[in-house]
Amino acid sequence: MSTVTINASGDMPAYAVLRTRTKPAAWWEKVLAAVWCLVTFVQFPGNELVLYPSALIFLLLFVLHKDETVPVALRCWILLPVPILGALSFGWSPAPSEALRLGLMMILHFIIIVTIACRITRQDIVRGFFAAGVITLAIAASSIDQAYAGGIYGSKNFFANRMLIIVISGLAIALNPKELPLLRLFAIPVTVTAFVFNVMAESATSLIFGLFSIALLFSLWAFWQPMKRIRHLRSMFLIVLFAMGCIGAIVYLAIPNNPLVKEFLEAFGKDSTLTNRTLFWEAGNRIAQERPLFGLGFEGFWRPETGAAQTINELDFKPFGTRHSFHNSYIEMKVALGYVGMILLIAAVIWTYARSIYNWLQSQDMATSFFLTGATIVLLSTFTESTLMATFDTMILIFYLSAATGFGAKYHDGETTLVALRPL
Repeated sequence: MSTVTINASGDMPAYAVLRTRTKPAAWWEKVLAAVWCLVTFVQFPGNELVLYPSALIFLLLFVLHKDETVPVALRCWILLPVPILGALSFGWSPAPSEALRLGLMMILHFIIIVTIACRITRQDIVRGFFAAGVITLAIAASSIDQAYAGGIYGSKNFFANRMLIIVISGLAIALNPKELPLLRLFAIPVTVTAFVFNVMAESATSLIFGLFSIALLFSLWAFWQPMKRIRHLRSMFLIVLFAMGCIGAIVYLAIPNNPLVKEFLEAFGKDSTLTNRTLFWEAGNRIAQERPLFGLGFEGFWRPETGAAQTINELDFKPFGTRHSFHNSYIEMKVALGYVGMILLIAAVIWTYARSIYNWLQSQDMATSFFLTGATIVLLSTFTESTLMATFDTMILIFYLSAATGFGAKYHDGETTLVALRPL
């Protein structure tokens, strides 16, 4: 805390600038955050020996820094109803212990996200994801010839999504003028390698997301940031962009039996069913009608003894007992926790993305651009993957940190208050 007198003349009261700043995170806290990024990024032998002790340390940090973490947690309360309802679903789930465990893990992950947002700066978090990505690339290189089959993840979509996170974190570092020069240079070959690995995975969805992310980050760096030098240029750009979007929508809707979507999907090797995803969605919606209000409970459907689940596995040529998904976070939630859970999830997603946009508008640096881009990728993926049903996962970590870091920023940047003092 510091005070600086700015007016103390005559009979007028003296004014002082009061600036408060929380003690910066220690080096080991930054390392811990990077380690957490790694263990949620990729699984390796002995992963759980690092994962759970790290989670307990974060829990301890949450308690030790409760003056910071508790207020931020209260401001992020909208993220808690789904985990709490999921934990309570042990009362009606056919797997009560597993349902309770999953719900508690989600609550613990919320605590970890809040703690990281309060203790670690955005730039250091991006460095953590980048460091985790570099290690993941080294591990993935040994089986890169199997990238089309998922490589170290066993799923090409998982593999491609992780490579995509490395691409955007590498770009966020390479394009950041405030970053260390050597780190910026190192980020260039890492980013290129990750993008090549992404292409080798042959995941059309991730490839589209990758091209979109690169274009977005470069646009923010090369055009959007320089636009602030000319008054009202950004506003004019947004108005023109919105007008072009409206015109495009009108033209699209005016064409009868429009084939554009089909042709676009075929260009990337997709059919109109999005590789049978529409069939999974239809099955999920039907199953959700069995218990429409509160669902089957966490871990209530994808079980070896569930006949419908094994039928879906058989239709998708998956081995008996495979833990599959409906390839849609909202349908997955509707099956697990019914319409109540799905509405709570949608509210959390809308709030999170809105806060991500707000945080970016407040800062507009490359770190917030990383989080906005990452949040956009995760948001889009929720319609084709059950992303938000995972726990201790790097995609969820990025998505919710994109909102929570806005509340934690004041503990890193400091707060300034104008205080009126009595004249001497």
